[in-house]
Amino acid sequence: MGIEKEQLGLIACVCCLLLVVFTLCVGHQVSAAELEVVLLADSFDDTADAPDPRNWQITRFNDFKKTIVDVMATQTPAETGDQNDQPVASNNTKETSSGSEGKLRLAMNTIGTDDSTVKYLGVRSLQAFSLEKGLIIECDLDWNQGGGLNNGSYMAAGLYLCPTQTDESPVKEDRFIKFEYIGTPPTINARSMLAIGRKGYLTQLYNENWPAENRKGRDIGKPHVKIILNTTAIAVYENGELVYENQKFKPGFLKAYVHLQMSSHSNYPLREIYFDNVKIKTLDVHE
Repeated sequence: MGIEKEQLGLIACVCCLLLVVFTLCVGHQVSAAELEVVLLADSFDDTADAPDPRNWQITRFNDFKKTIVDVMATQTPAETGDQNDQPVASNNTKETSSGSEGKLRLAMNTIGTDDSTVKYLGVRSLQAFSLEKGLIIECDLDWNQGGGLNNGSYMAAGLYLCPTQTDESPVKEDRFIKFEYIGTPPTINARSMLAIGRKGYLTQLYNENWPAENRKGRDIGKPHVKIILNTTAIAVYENGELVYENQKFKPGFLKAYVHLQMSSHSNYPLREIYFDNVKIKTLDVHE
């Protein structure tokens, strides 16, 4: 009888200990979540026509036949009227309003343009964000497969981080980081790539081991991209799955402007891609 009481007491102690450990773990998770501070959030739902000028500056580099940078309703991905060589909002009447669902559209026509250049179009955050406490950038990217895109060759779209302010493209600057999707000729498939640019040289950190593997690319659909980095490490997630991590990463800068950008070579008809649900957060770490 005494032995049974001792066993019951021991079981009770173990249960209490497990409860304490569980409580501490849950409390730690809640605290960590509370440290994330939103610096910029844009779901492109409450702005008619143009991207919000309080958040974004339109960027462009090299020559185009036609460009479009606007905010449009998600249910009506249609081409707007002719806008000769200017990145402007569309003049259609399909506007988003408070409570509606919108997305940022980037589109370009490069037929008849200079064959020796790649053309870049996008938006840049007005604010530069510090990397020192840790920076989280996430967004949805729609490659427009099944929505009008029938050839993704020599097209790319993704996120850029650049320490210097430019209204053209980060590729012109001394340093930048990019995670983008690149079309794989001759289909609408794509592959992802993470790279860092330094003084005109591009170093690929991750490229899905292409072309040794999956040379034809893949149907990327509408991936949710999340990048977490600071001055010593970086991690990249696609649809919640970790695709790249480096704990000894050195970007070479302490702050960065965030670019949403697409690019294309010459002689392609109008092609458009979309960004949505952009969030930029920092970790407000208390000493």
